Amino acid sequence: MCETSGVLVIGAGISGMACARTLAAAGHAVTVLDKGRGPGGRMATRVSRSGPAFDHGAQYLTARSVTFQQQVDLWIAAGVAATWDGRFVDLNDDGPLRKTGREAERYVGTPGMSSIAASMCRSVDGLDGPHQGVRVASLEKTDAGWTAIDGAGASHGPFARCVVSVPAPQARELLAGPAPALATPLGDATVLPTWTLMLSFDEPLTLDDPFDAAFIERADNELALVCHNSTKPGRPPIADAGDCWVAHAQSDWSQQHLEDDPVTVAATLITALSRAVRRPLPSPTYAAAHRWRYANATEPLTDRWLYDPDLGLGVCGDACTAGSHTNIERAYLSGLGLGERLADA
Repeated sequence: MCETSGVLVIGAGISGMACARTLAAAGHAVTVLDKGRGPGGRMATRVSRSGPAFDHGAQYLTARSVTFQQQVDLWIAAGVAATWDGRFVDLNDDGPLRKTGREAERYVGTPGMSSIAASMCRSVDGLDGPHQGVRVASLEKTDAGWTAIDGAGASHGPFARCVVSVPAPQARELLAGPAPALATPLGDATVLPTWTLMLSFDEPLTLDDPFDAAFIERADNELALVCHNSTKPGRPPIADAGDCWVAHAQSDWSQQHLEDDPVTVAATLITALSRAVRRPLPSPTYAAAHRWRYANATEPLTDRWLYDPDLGLGVCGDACTAGSHTNIERAYLSGLGLGERLADA
């Protein structure tokens, strides 16, 4: 994998792929490297060996801008996304559940959130990759261009230009040496972790007041969001895959327990879920906790993207584009905008 020109994109999440596809559509040669086993970053779906599948990253997406809504409509037309008309509630006290005041049209990937990411990684002219399982450990800038050194010591490049689309703390570390002027502002972005609980039951979970998703705003509960994955459109029947639930812990709690053992975290969050739904839970057929170290960009930068034309180096992701309401939309608009900027250069 060696290029003498073109653009290197590091990260195959929605931002990196939006940038890469925009550049490829404009006639540029683009290579994408990604450290994950599959594309999509936090738009991920985990399929267990026993059958249950969980959207253990982003639970859904919304579209506030015309640009992103148009893209969502294309995903729906392609059959990789659908509207989720579920019952969304607020769980703030011990009273009855209330329909949430967070009004929005919500969409999910079908048959999983990763389907959207997979569609963005389909082969098109000019796009090389994404190459999975390649962790870029360092970047070097020479007169020939940008070269990426992966964790195994292999070199990729040189490339005329480079785009870094990984969580802001990782991007800052990667760029501290070759581009400190771009690395420094990334320290102003606040990115918090999230522990995620995945549970499956043989039979549908019986609740006194059923819901599809609940926002939890209680100081005495470790959870922030609970979603009934099995009720999302395009999911397999409960009889085939079990009754699947996903719960995201609060960011503050996740930060405090960042290095805890996953088994201990799962047990704590199962207890929290039981309190949230106000009933004992049956024994799950599958239970696991996953740590997203960089889950929520709570204080993004004011810039839509970062770019140094002299270095031919850019940064995009959900830590950019302050003012957009959701991480996924922020990520997409950031990658799209940087791709358009580079395509015009």
